[in-house]
Amino acid sequence: MSIQWSEKQQAVIDARGCSVLVSAAAGSGKTAVLVERLIRLLTDEKHPVDIERLLVVTFTNAAAAEMRERIGRGLDQKLLEEPDHTAWIRQKLLLPCAQISTIHSLCLKTIREHFEVLDLDPSFRLGDEAELKLLKSDVAEDVMETYYASENRAFRAFVDRYANGKTDQGIAEMIIALYDYSRGFPWPEYWLKHCLAAYSTDEDHNGADQVKEFAMMQLHNVLTKYLPLFEEAMAFCLEPNGVEAYLPVIEDDKKWFQMLGESEDYDGSREILHKIVWKRLPRTAASVDPKIKEKVKEIHADFKSEIEGLRDGYFVHTFEELKAELTYIRPSVRMLIELTEVFGQQFMAVKNDRNMLDFSDLEHYMLQLLADFSEDEQGQMQVKPTSAADELSEFYEEVVCDEYQDSNQVQELILSLLSRERKGQYNRFMVGDVKQSIYRFRLADAAIFMEKYHHYALGESQKTRQRIDLSQNFRSRESVLSGVNYIFRKIMKKSLGGIDYDDRAALYPGMAFPEAKGKNIADNTELLFLKGDGETTEPDDESLDSVELEAKLAAVRIRELTDPEHGMDIYDGALGDYRKAGYKDIVILLRTVTGWAEKFVDVLASENIPSTAEMSAGFFDTLEIRTMLQFLAIVDNPGQDIPLAAVLCSPIAGISSEEMALIRSKYSEGSLFGACMACSEETPGAAKLKKFLAIFHDIRRASVYLELHELIRYIYDRTGYYDYVQALPGGERRKANLDLLRERAVAYAAGSYSSLFDFMRYIEQLKKNQIDFGEAVMPENDKGRVRIMSIHKSKGWNIPLLFWPDWAKNLIFRTASASWLCMQRAASGWMRSIFRPAKR
Repeated sequence: MSIQWSEKQQAVIDARGCSVLVSAAAGSGKTAVLVERLIRLLTDEKHPVDIERLLVVTFTNAAAAEMRERIGRGLDQKLLEEPDHTAWIRQKLLLPCAQISTIHSLCLKTIREHFEVLDLDPSFRLGDEAELKLLKSDVAEDVMETYYASENRAFRAFVDRYANGKTDQGIAEMIIALYDYSRGFPWPEYWLKHCLAAYSTDEDHNGADQVKEFAMMQLHNVLTKYLPLFEEAMAFCLEPNGVEAYLPVIEDDKKWFQMLGESEDYDGSREILHKIVWKRLPRTAASVDPKIKEKVKEIHADFKSEIEGLRDGYFVHTFEELKAELTYIRPSVRMLIELTEVFGQQFMAVKNDRNMLDFSDLEHYMLQLLADFSEDEQGQMQVKPTSAADELSEFYEEVVCDEYQDSNQVQELILSLLSRERKGQYNRFMVGDVKQSIYRFRLADAAIFMEKYHHYALGESQKTRQRIDLSQNFRSRESVLSGVNYIFRKIMKKSLGGIDYDDRAALYPGMAFPEAKGKNIADNTELLFLKGDGETTEPDDESLDSVELEAKLAAVRIRELTDPEHGMDIYDGALGDYRKAGYKDIVILLRTVTGWAEKFVDVLASENIPSTAEMSAGFFDTLEIRTMLQFLAIVDNPGQDIPLAAVLCSPIAGISSEEMALIRSKYSEGSLFGACMACSEETPGAAKLKKFLAIFHDIRRASVYLELHELIRYIYDRTGYYDYVQALPGGERRKANLDLLRERAVAYAAGSYSSLFDFMRYIEQLKKNQIDFGEAVMPENDKGRVRIMSIHKSKGWNIPLLFWPDWAKNLIFRTASASWLCMQRAASGWMRSIFRPAKR
């Protein structure tokens, strides 16, 4: 049965001959529409496009694999209709060669194909995330040691001003953070150099003027926004059943509004902002329409909030004070930039020594391949596409980017160079939703999406660039969408989220669910409350903390929802009918799984509710990994008493604590290993000890010639520990954790060091720097469990019943507590580092 596409979806599928931006809301069927569009491009009878000449960039490898699979199924369906269609058979055969991948996979493939142009060793490897973190930490420490040794006064002053507490660890973190941030720009060195210009107070280039202009622009934007809203609020006050009692307050708001609008001077606007005294809204009569009352209150509260935000964010200092601040901060900025540049050079040198690249290196080498850059007389970067860029842009008929809202400036420049837009041929296709931009901590820049969102024409009014909005949701019921719309209309503004959540941004139901007469379905979003004093109805709950109490409350509701007789009915698309909800239909979303997921799993288990969680930490704390690392430690050096004692008391040796005490008391001199070697047959536990030592010596001999991962596998086999952990509760996950340890050993051995000693040092450094792999990800072989995951992991999932705990926790704006901030200049899109001195 063919799919009935909506009018907007059909417009996306049929769009040709222009660059297209699709603003696709959650659940709007964007993936299905994108796949259908690609299939029609491939199977067009008049102008078919070879699949290998389509460039499709996705955000994850899983998304790329899913898209490739869907295209394959679509081609199979076409071939069922016309089995002898040679063009479609050819497209199917070429599918494995299709460039459907992440941006980093594209860069990796392309630079390996052109390694000679870039003067790269084609055998380079991609650094492991944990390994790269350790390298950055080591390099930053080396840079700082060098500066300490040089007796650099500017450096000492910088450390004194910005170090946290009694250590200088915060300085290293600042260097690494600024380096990472700069890598999100096409020319990191150029960007760092020009950051300093923002702190200049010269007549020709005054950074204070830029801050002033930006502040006044922000004020102008707020005033422009509220001009019609005040007229609307006053009209509401004067309506029948309106809130006339609020009219004096709204008129007072408008007075301040007009005064700010008449002020064209920064200092004058600042003075007005700091003079504002807000009137309180009075009580209203019972006859007042509650909807009108709520609307007027909202306009007043929002205006007050935004004006206070401007006052405290942009108009704190007078203009002269602002110039003095920039003069004071400039030496610190210069030193941080210098440290970051030196760090970048040394970090690259270390990676070159190890023939290693990271993901940002892939992007920048790709840029180096595609374009030559030069700085003109005005200090602006000029981009000249290379012959490789021309060749690749001619090869790709269309450049498609999914999840476009999560692109950064480097990726955007790469894709633009691979397109033909510079030649007047508009062949880009971008799909995204700024409301789902959740990767800004990974340098994603939603402003790239928004720039096109505002400048691309809706519909077909512009033949070269057009925007199509998909706002219908084909996944959720109206009760879910109305709850989402209600919340986001309250909180999502252009200043927080990049877009005003208005009627155009709202979600609208697009799916007609079958009649649910006699069924127990959800008709509203539920809010579950815990009393603030922690009171509960069960006496044993007094020992539970707030996280466990929320888990307990969720468990109670889960039991109700999954009751075989009185539980909730959900619509199952695969069945085409309603059925009772089960554990597999429930997902618990968490802001962070650390400190939460483990407790939820334990509490749900105590309520006999099976659940599974993908942990982002805890790998090194699991019993099986602790035991194996201790075993590896004594294979490397048997003279370590604590690891040896742990292994002896583990199931590998089976020595009891009493037997251990007797062995040590009888042979108290020297190391524990020496005591074990000297142990006589009459000593309790001697037989078990003898058996263990035979295995241990065999493993030590094998460690001389076995590769690291082979040694770990040999330990598993000789000790039987691999089979043992599978018999424990949670055996499948424990087995997967041991497999993950071996995989990590393989990845580590691919680097410059591969000995057991170096691997153990690597593990210790990971622990020292609090870097954790997270427990092994389990395959989806058990569908009868409640799933617990982070918000980021849930993107794209279809979740019938969703629990979202931790709503009482405030939002965390990390930059608010940092010693430095990154602010964006709206005019040019460049980023400036703005310091807030910790000491003065």
